[in-house]
Amino acid sequence: MARLLSQTMKDHLVRVANEAEFILSRQRAEDIHRHAEFEGHSLKIQDGHKASIQSMQNRRSETKH
Repeated sequence: MARLLSQTMKDHLVRVANEAEFILSRQRAEDIHRHAEFEGHSLKIQDGHKASIQSMQNRRSETKH
């Protein structure tokens, strides 16, 4: 009886470990996707700020001449 229980516990632990590995793998994939989206958003915002600064500098230089 003890061996049967022991084997059942081992089987259960293997199933739980496999499920945990699956969940963590899926979370890693989601994190990578979200990070890529964030980087893309950040670059767009940064480009927008650069364009605004350049536009302001161009207007200033035009008014000085």
